[in-house]
Amino acid sequence: MEDLYFSRLPLALQNIVLEIEAAASFDVTVKICPWRDKTDSQESQPLRCVVDETEARILIPSLDQFRPSSVLHELLHLRRFLIQCVPQINVCERFWTLEAEAFFAELDNSLEHFLIIPEEIRWYPERLAQWITKMNRNLDKVETGSGDADDREFDAVYSLALIEHAIPDNNLKSRSRALLSRLSLMDRAISFRNAIIPTLSDKEAATAVFVEHFSLDREMICLKYLDPINRTHELKKLMQA
Repeated sequence: MEDLYFSRLPLALQNIVLEIEAAASFDVTVKICPWRDKTDSQESQPLRCVVDETEARILIPSLDQFRPSSVLHELLHLRRFLIQCVPQINVCERFWTLEAEAFFAELDNSLEHFLIIPEEIRWYPERLAQWITKMNRNLDKVETGSGDADDREFDAVYSLALIEHAIPDNNLKSRSRALLSRLSLMDRAISFRNAIIPTLSDKEAATAVFVEHFSLDREMICLKYLDPINRTHELKKLMQA
């Protein structure tokens, strides 16, 4: 990582960067993307990482938003994919479209957050308040009927599991449960929560839970295992139920 960014990180995060770079045999890079400035759209996570077998890049809207607590979130994602060899949810090649790629990338991010957020909050407890704000905004969208109906239903069902597992806040949990009751989705949300939590240590099993509970097309889904040392990857079909 360039010293301009590396020097802004505390020693513990510098060590994570070095660990990732040693395992991957390439540098973690940072790219400023002004279009990622989400201050006007109330987005609480303006940083994003891009990772494959040839690069690990953190996208930031500006240098002043390269904050250790936000950078940690992206480093935890990179560490899982490049060091712990956790696969990414990916669209299989014969089904590829730009829309499908974006959909499954977002699904992967949603699943990863079950593991990333608790660790992030352990490192930086103040991040809890930001996640509470983000989840309240998601619930606002569900309540007001903003966006696609399927997306709102997903957010409502998914949110309860994420909140109860990763975002310890009683007010947020109560709000999520009340909203699910009004939408007659409580049983479905509890079923998803009870299914997803025990599988979190197994990415393939967790992905299968999403497929089952959100009626996704299993044939479209591959798991992408990165091999940065050999600059290649392997796509494996999600096993049949």
